[in-house]
Amino acid sequence: MTFSKYISNSMSYVNGRMSRFVSYLLVLSGSLGLLHGQDVAHRVEGRNVISEMVIYQESPKSETVWAGVKFEIKPEWHIYSNVESDTGLPTTLTWTLPEGLSAGETLYPESTRYENEGFVDFIYEDEVILWAKLTVTDPSLLESGPHQIRVFAEWLECKTMCIPGSGEMSINWDPKVDYTHSDLAASIQEVTTFVNGASTDPLKESSAGSNFLALIAFAFVGGLILNLMPCVFPVIGLKIMGFVEQAGQDSRKIMVHGLTFTSGVVVSFWVLSGLLLILRASGQQLGWGFQLQEPWFNYALILLLFGFALSLNGVFEFGMSMIGMGSKLSNKDGMSGSFLSGVMATVVATPCSAPFLAPALGAALALSPVQSLILFTVIGLGLSTPYLLLSMFPSVLNKMPRPGAWMETFKQFMAFPLYATVAYLVWSLFGQIDEGNQFNLLLGLVLIGMGLWIFGRWSSPVKSKNTRRFGAAVALLVIVGGVVLGHPRDKDDFWQPWSPEVVKQHVTEGKTVYVDFTARWCATCQANKKIVFGNQDVLDTFEEKGVVALKADWTNRDDRITRRLEELGKAAVPVNLVYKDGSLEPQILPELLNPQLVLEAIE
Repeated sequence: MTFSKYISNSMSYVNGRMSRFVSYLLVLSGSLGLLHGQDVAHRVEGRNVISEMVIYQESPKSETVWAGVKFEIKPEWHIYSNVESDTGLPTTLTWTLPEGLSAGETLYPESTRYENEGFVDFIYEDEVILWAKLTVTDPSLLESGPHQIRVFAEWLECKTMCIPGSGEMSINWDPKVDYTHSDLAASIQEVTTFVNGASTDPLKESSAGSNFLALIAFAFVGGLILNLMPCVFPVIGLKIMGFVEQAGQDSRKIMVHGLTFTSGVVVSFWVLSGLLLILRASGQQLGWGFQLQEPWFNYALILLLFGFALSLNGVFEFGMSMIGMGSKLSNKDGMSGSFLSGVMATVVATPCSAPFLAPALGAALALSPVQSLILFTVIGLGLSTPYLLLSMFPSVLNKMPRPGAWMETFKQFMAFPLYATVAYLVWSLFGQIDEGNQFNLLLGLVLIGMGLWIFGRWSSPVKSKNTRRFGAAVALLVIVGGVVLGHPRDKDDFWQPWSPEVVKQHVTEGKTVYVDFTARWCATCQANKKIVFGNQDVLDTFEEKGVVALKADWTNRDDRITRRLEELGKAAVPVNLVYKDGSLEPQILPELLNPQLVLEAIE
């Protein structure tokens, strides 16, 4: 899958989310009022979540109105914030306003981190208010009224099962009425302080305060600690070795190298963070390191670092017979190499989540673009500070060992942390491809390694011209073969798509059929799959008994799945069924599963 196709698919997924939830008519009076064109209530009472529209105006005829939805959540249930999660779907508000009134973005209060079987989500429990700032754009609106303000809220309410919820609410707003309520003012102050990092009265949206300064400190320390992460350490060692080589040279040149490396880091952070902010502004739900969600990017990074590591081990040398690349870099006093080292340090740093860095990254994705870029810049400066200090105080280099034969040993040793990084990226890519492609990937790396070895062995300048050409041709052929063999392919899942017809066909053939009604946004569903189908005994038993595994994926709207759940007396997922002995009446398993339960059911 190409990166552009991935982005297109992601856009389709996000754009389809609204239409998907409208189909779940779980919200009763509010939605029915909308469908019939009547006034709708300001409060919708659901089974697990009560939603109520609220309004706040600092003074009559004020040109700023705060409108929000208060969610009262049943004990042990929760809804989701807008923070990127492993499962779940964000709670959203869509406004319908009178002409002359415009709505800002939804403001989400601080959420609670929720972990379940290794999956991390950010949720709200008990009670929460989501706010939007409404601005009067037509002053004549303040002289008339009342005006109807409507909001359509969508959420996912979860306990051990998940139920999509929605509600249409309205309020008749009269600009001349006093809507001041101290409890609502405190809620607005809290959410705007959290979103903007403001220490002063947010009702008057001021410059960043102490909270933002704290985030800057977290960002700098987090970037500094990145230097100790296994992803970045190989690049660090090579850069330090570069400084050792420069010992005794002109101090001005050494400082320029440090500044160039720093600029490579910072520019790379700007590019990655800028692209991320652009994509999120267009509706994508992406987090830091989003490029690693694309299998082809992972694969390219694996090939780059694998080739670099082999070069450090002396299998082949960059710059020999490679269109004079080495000489070009030399003519630029190695500045291109310093800049590219900064770029590589940033690229390999993205999979790492160091202490202090996680809260800074999370905040950076929720703040304004300017504040986000400031935080990302500070992270980059934290990452590059050790090298910048070394370049500014070159006298420290005089205390390091002088260049000598030990540097070749050190260079070869630094290949092994790179191999470890490659192993980590391969492991990450394994989660995106099926088992057959996993084997092809490993075999492809073997061929690429052999091709580079052929290139290094028979394309060196000491060989004759014909030998170099032949060696380069054979090496290219083997390398291309390895790249093609190992490239990521669409994942061939263990599960087959569910349909009533497929179930009936397999059952009448006497097969045991296991059906999993699931959804990507259901944390319990994902935990069940991880616990049960991560167990080798379950997988072996399924294979031995020829059990047909069918997935009824409710991530997107599917009327057939909805109808079948209703027939089973269920309104939410997960639901797991076992058909056996030729009977079309299934055994319904509990919501929370374990390997023993599943094994007993199919045996």
